[in-house]
Amino acid sequence: MSESEADDALPQRLRTPVWRMLGFTRSVPGTLELSRQRLRYYEQGRCMFDRPLDEIVKVRMPWYWFGGGIRFRAGTMRYRFSFVEPQRADHVAEGRRNGALWKRVLMR
Repeated sequence: MSESEADDALPQRLRTPVWRMLGFTRSVPGTLELSRQRLRYYEQGRCMFDRPLDEIVKVRMPWYWFGGGIRFRAGTMRYRFSFVEPQRADHVAEGRRNGALWKRVLMR
């Protein structure tokens, strides 16, 4: 594998904090995890969904979230996640880095 192919390789495992957006002003902290070609979302240590990657559809990263959020469907449910902790401007850069990683995985 060449160096450029290694750079383009998708991560096989990924786990980052996220905030599930509810309505206009509410969010719930959780964890988004990729492992063995499955996407899992946890809230308060409880698995809220566990889906094969090919069941994650309608993936979008709206421009107005500046790379810090993503939305998609998992089965019949729609989800919106922020990678930036609400009210924590000092975490924007980290959230956008995490967003870029998830974009590579989910918008393939």
